[in-house]
Amino acid sequence: MNQMPLFAELRSVDACERADADGARRHRSASLRSAAVAGLMLLVLPIAGSAQDDPSSGSRTLGTSSLASLLASHCLECHHPGDAQGGLDLTTAERAAVGGDSGSAWDRDRPDRSRLLARVRDGEMPPDRPLEPELVAAFAAALSEDHPWPTEPIDRLALTTDRRAGRDWWSLAPLVAVAVPEGDAEHPIDRFLDQELRRRGIEPLGQAEPRVLIRRLYHDLLGLPPTYDEVREFEADPSDEAWERLVDRLLDDPGRAERSAQHWLDVVRFGESNGFEYNEPRYGAWPYRDWVIRAFERDLPYDEFARAQIAGDLLGGPNDEDAIAVGFLVAGIRNTVIGQSPTMRIAARHAELEEIAAVTSQAFLGLTVQCARCHDHKFDPIRTDEYYRFIAALDGVRHGTRSLPAAIPDDERRQLMARRVELLDRSASAARQRGEATSDSANEVELRRPIDASRRNIAYRVRAMIAPTVWAGSAQATDVEDGLRIEIRRPDGSILTSAVLRPGPWQGRSDDGAFAEHEFRYVGDGSEAVTITIGSARHDGRFGGAISRLTIDGDGDGDGDGDGDEREPIFDETFVDLRGETPAGLQADTGLAVRFGLTSERWIGRGLNAIHAVELADGRRALQIFGGSIDRPFVPTDAEERAWFDEAQAIDERLRPLDVHTVVPSQPEPMRILRRGEPTLPDAIVAPGGLEAIIGPSPDWGLAVDASDADRRRALADWIAHDENGPFDRVAVNRVWQQFFGVGLVETPSDLGWSGGRPSHPALLEWLAVRFRDEGRSIRRLQRLIVTSRAYRRASYEASERYATGQRRDADARTLWRQRPRRIDAEALRDGMLAIAGRLDRTRFGPGYRDVAIETVGAAHDYRPIDSSAERRTLYRWRVRGERDSLLETFDCPDPSVASPVRNVTTTPTQALSLWNHTFVARMAHATATAIEARDREGTIEAQVRSAWHRVLQREPNDEELRASVETVSARDLASLCRVLLNLTETVVIE
Repeated sequence: MNQMPLFAELRSVDACERADADGARRHRSASLRSAAVAGLMLLVLPIAGSAQDDPSSGSRTLGTSSLASLLASHCLECHHPGDAQGGLDLTTAERAAVGGDSGSAWDRDRPDRSRLLARVRDGEMPPDRPLEPELVAAFAAALSEDHPWPTEPIDRLALTTDRRAGRDWWSLAPLVAVAVPEGDAEHPIDRFLDQELRRRGIEPLGQAEPRVLIRRLYHDLLGLPPTYDEVREFEADPSDEAWERLVDRLLDDPGRAERSAQHWLDVVRFGESNGFEYNEPRYGAWPYRDWVIRAFERDLPYDEFARAQIAGDLLGGPNDEDAIAVGFLVAGIRNTVIGQSPTMRIAARHAELEEIAAVTSQAFLGLTVQCARCHDHKFDPIRTDEYYRFIAALDGVRHGTRSLPAAIPDDERRQLMARRVELLDRSASAARQRGEATSDSANEVELRRPIDASRRNIAYRVRAMIAPTVWAGSAQATDVEDGLRIEIRRPDGSILTSAVLRPGPWQGRSDDGAFAEHEFRYVGDGSEAVTITIGSARHDGRFGGAISRLTIDGDGDGDGDGDGDEREPIFDETFVDLRGETPAGLQADTGLAVRFGLTSERWIGRGLNAIHAVELADGRRALQIFGGSIDRPFVPTDAEERAWFDEAQAIDERLRPLDVHTVVPSQPEPMRILRRGEPTLPDAIVAPGGLEAIIGPSPDWGLAVDASDADRRRALADWIAHDENGPFDRVAVNRVWQQFFGVGLVETPSDLGWSGGRPSHPALLEWLAVRFRDEGRSIRRLQRLIVTSRAYRRASYEASERYATGQRRDADARTLWRQRPRRIDAEALRDGMLAIAGRLDRTRFGPGYRDVAIETVGAAHDYRPIDSSAERRTLYRWRVRGERDSLLETFDCPDPSVASPVRNVTTTPTQALSLWNHTFVARMAHATATAIEARDREGTIEAQVRSAWHRVLQREPNDEELRASVETVSARDLASLCRVLLNLTETVVIE
């Protein structure tokens, strides 16, 4: 922790002393901003002198005259209004003079006789940690001043002490531009690291061998091993240019997005069952996993990535795929066993909100906001009322299921829907041509008396004014597949011609309700007298549209092209004769009255409620057509119709809406602070807001206590992803750094507060965060920046004096003088074996494979591991809570019941036993051997042995390894050798 002396300098930022002149600031102020920025500058920049030597720092040293600083540092933790132990509050002179249970703590007339000073001098206060003599003297001097207390209460959270962080804490400040140090290295990351290495007197190791490098890169970016040929190609040209080409190729590989998604799903505790007592399965949780993968694949800017997961359903509309993204908020555990009493329900709801607030604040801000639920945060400057402001922003979030369109690109969706409509029209036309109606319950009308509109070779034009329609909600709203079917029938009932006219989707805007002209043409066949039927194109409980006029005219030239100058008007219907005064319903989106059961002199109504009509204006009605239900489904009669039917079913499955486990928004109630977190002790109402500790974006969002869920979550998303929110970018770059070095620049990636780790290279972290923000928050670009550095490519070991020196001075390699060998994680272990065996199924997206069977006992669900034959990537495993595959569990695959920003890495005997005895490992060894033998049936044992080493370890065996391997195959079989190789440390450890 070489930077600790710089952190100690933070305590020289005397925000409390400035309050002597300006008043303690409970809200954001310019001086507090200056103090925090100054503290961060002390943290990240080279120090030439102390803070008092720097007039631009905006602060003074602790000094002996600042009673505010002394009290904030040593006393106010126990003696403030929220926790006045012994009844003593020391935040103001008046309260100190009144004192507590033992009497007055401060004597205005004889400050040297004050009880406060006596307790400090006797070492009784602070308890268990008496102050050093110079600090006792500072207390005495400060109390002797004419006005030792500020004019306003001292803000105990303003100043970092040796026990907690204040608002001057380094991670809470806005980002500060940092210059890249001078140095010989070309890469900026290396210059920052080299500066610290020189200071520590450590010489870094050189570049690792090409095979080590390419295996490391494949593992970190893809979670898969390279092939032997890929290793050989890079070994032939390990230049910087070749390395960058390799990096760019892997960054474009779909596996990079999958690997990045795996890390994020650990952070957000993604699981596919509820947990708790009943642990019900969540069959609709997987779309969120797919959304994360796609977000990394298209390199969604990180601020948009965050906003989508907090308020995506509000930013893109209810049918946008980002409604899936808010599955982040409800990806965690959920208790469905809730008591009936109001108190128990409130307690359960607050436990749920605490869980959601915890993952939101830790994932994006590196702060444990939830620790302030019952009392002010013990270590970070977060008050209890701020916690309730924060969860108020999330109070509209409820676990639930929403039916959402499948995540298909718009162009592809339009093509599929157009093709589906075409197939449905063909099928319906074929059935009707055979006299097989597909429905008897559809609402349709038929002309009572035939008209002369089918003279031989005369071209006819049918025109109709139609519009979308909706009766009672979006489920029935006219969509692109809906429409009106108009049929021209001969006297014998057979169809002369038919057409489907589609008004288009209803968008909820009044102008979309306007009628538009549609037309089709046909040529008469001599039947002359024809009738007309108007019905719906679909029969599944939907409306087809509304029609206000229908006309037919003929082409006098008789050539059938419809272009003749002479037109013979034949039929003109405006539906003015519709009669009936039944009570009117109200059309939801237009506000127009709708009537049913009407009669007409010219039309016969059939189906549900006979004739429907929309009241367009006084005396003007439009016919409305309802599709009813399918009573007689279409049955294919030949191979062509069967092909139509099968293709339409496949499209239906592709377009089928997803039942997604995600946020079901609700109207939040006004949020009350709960004293000590108790539901039975409600206190003041607070409005939604952010945290004052984060300097930059305003924590006051200007929302009312009864603001809507949409307003709350949009404000929260904007506040978190604000350009001036320093923690947001620091946390992001630290997580990406951890992906490539095993440990972040801060070892606790979800806690950058007092209880977390301290940055090993503060200036580098700051520089990376600023660059990340200013270059569009591209994760892909940040990943490329890191893996192209020399630091990433360093060897992990060499037999040299510089290695021995580095081990003595920095055994943990926090200065990154070498790379740390890392055991691959459980998912990469399984996926790598599948890839080596040639069995990896690269099918992406969709519901996960199952390696558990569900057993129910009453309402409880137990997930029993089974030996699954699935060969997809482990990312696509059905990730239930409580049970895991024994191989994955042995290699520290986390249970998603809790977030796992850093995975445990253990070394246990059971790992060796599992790796040798597990049926999956045995199966992959056999599959690897089978693949080798199938490829080289005539090869010698030695050739097969070499192929096994190539596949498993991507290298040639040395002479001793070759001899022992040949002996093993000769005595047993090739599968036995493959099993041995899969068990080698070299297979499961990346150097």
